[in-house]
Amino acid sequence: MNIYIVGGLVDRNRWKGITMKKAKEQGIQTAKLPIGNYLKMSSSQVLTVNQVIEILLKFLETRDWKTSFFQVIPQRKRCESASEEHNADSEREGNEEKDDQIERKRKSMELESPPHDESIGTDLNS
Repeated sequence: MNIYIVGGLVDRNRWKGITMKKAKEQGIQTAKLPIGNYLKMSSSQVLTVNQVIEILLKFLETRDWKTSFFQVIPQRKRCESASEEHNADSEREGNEEKDDQIERKRKSMELESPPHDESIGTDLNS
């Protein structure tokens, strides 16, 4: 079982990094969300505790960091190019799904239709 401590003291002045320091002193494993691997933030990467929890829940549901970040992080905090790229990826995935559905339907229609016997002619004069 994993236990996650989300958040911590965020203070850019007096106690910067105190939560990370305390975790390391106590041998507690730490991790950072891989936001930079999937999108570029237009401002700081500071998120609310609620947003972090939502991202983790979305990741547990989808097993996809990129989808999790784009569905939770507000667009105002993302750079435009990252949003456009995600939209293009989503459109491609949607098109692939449609193509798969068409192919499945075509195959099911082939299975349902009776076999065509070319040895049976339609010429009544022979």
